[in-house]
Amino acid sequence: MSARPNERDETLRAQGLQIATRLFATLRTGRSYSIGNQAFTRQLQHLLDSLLPVLAEHGEALVVSHDGDLHVNGVRLPLRSTSLKFLEQLAQEFQVREIAGVEFRAGLKLGELEGFMRYFMPSELYKGAELLHACAMQEFRHVRPVAEAGTEDFPEPGDDDAPARVSDAFARALRNARLLLADPEWRHGLELRHLKRVAQPLVDEALDGGPGAAALADVPPSSAAWEHVVHVCAVAVTVGRQLGLDRAALSELGVAALLHEAGRNETDGVRRIALMTSLNATAFAAMRAAFEHHAAGPGGGLAPGRSPAPLSQVVAIADAYVRQLEHREAGRPSPTPCDALARVLGPLAPHFHPGLRAALVRALGVYPPGQVVELDDGSVIRSLGGALEDPARPVVEYRSGDGPEWKAGALPPERSVRRALPRSEWPGRSRAA
Repeated sequence: MSARPNERDETLRAQGLQIATRLFATLRTGRSYSIGNQAFTRQLQHLLDSLLPVLAEHGEALVVSHDGDLHVNGVRLPLRSTSLKFLEQLAQEFQVREIAGVEFRAGLKLGELEGFMRYFMPSELYKGAELLHACAMQEFRHVRPVAEAGTEDFPEPGDDDAPARVSDAFARALRNARLLLADPEWRHGLELRHLKRVAQPLVDEALDGGPGAAALADVPPSSAAWEHVVHVCAVAVTVGRQLGLDRAALSELGVAALLHEAGRNETDGVRRIALMTSLNATAFAAMRAAFEHHAAGPGGGLAPGRSPAPLSQVVAIADAYVRQLEHREAGRPSPTPCDALARVLGPLAPHFHPGLRAALVRALGVYPPGQVVELDDGSVIRSLGGALEDPARPVVEYRSGDGPEWKAGALPPERSVRRALPRSEWPGRSRAA
């Protein structure tokens, strides 16, 4: 004989309280122990054990906060004297992350749950749509954050209107940079080790042969200052990798790129960097880049016989490309990525060493990320940057057959690019304002 509705609700309430207790205990343990520590892993296993009966019977365990109460699969958890405090604190954990709650699905394993916690735990980095975005990019299938009512969920991988998939490394760099650099008072006491952590995902990705500057496919015109420096960092690190820089040099390059606009002018930038940190090799590289990157580009100049440091020159050409990409002029369409690259390789070319210009092309490809191109068969696709072995053959974003899913992959060997399309010929999905 099956349980009556009220009995099922009571059973679910008891199970829900157990889940909520274990979830809160996991978050509390995560503040004292790092992910991977045995103590934290034990808490994760306890959480998973509490979930399994609900997942087996219902297929999901939806833990959400609604109207001040916590619910599991639509059943409100009772506010008793023994549970009131931790239920309120768990609701606050959701509120801090700007989400309604978490959905667990049947098939969840310990490894996926641990991977999810790497994004869920650092509430100072991942909130709201950013947390949804990060988890969507990781393609967690059996656990995900739930958006608050009235907010738009980040499109799941495969959605028709989903933007090009940005690498997780770039997403983390952008998020961390916003925390450090978006505040106009960031210069007071900012430590270089924190900036190294911003650049490190991009360095790791470059060394692993990852997509790197492909993240610039969706760079909007007139980006915020903190976004601009991350864009420059992504290009500079990718160029540096093409030049054969090792990990230590790429790390210094990344920090220099993040600080290249540290002051109102070159001298002010040097002063601010010097005041905020101890003087070491990374600080000197950042100070030189802040002072010299304009000298290496148009309108700059150093004393006779002096030339910018190599890292400053890499920052300068990366900055030149990103500025062209972000440029917006009233009454005129935004430049395409090919327009921006052509400007650096054309009118601005005398300011940069030929080897540096070649490295930029190898880093971005002949058809840089975001450029819409027409193939020899008349089809129109979007480039995500040049392939490492052949910059003229881009990695592309395309539809798979007649389905709605957008994928990234190599240009088919039987196809070739006929031309880069001007902005006026871009299809609606890829047309920028």
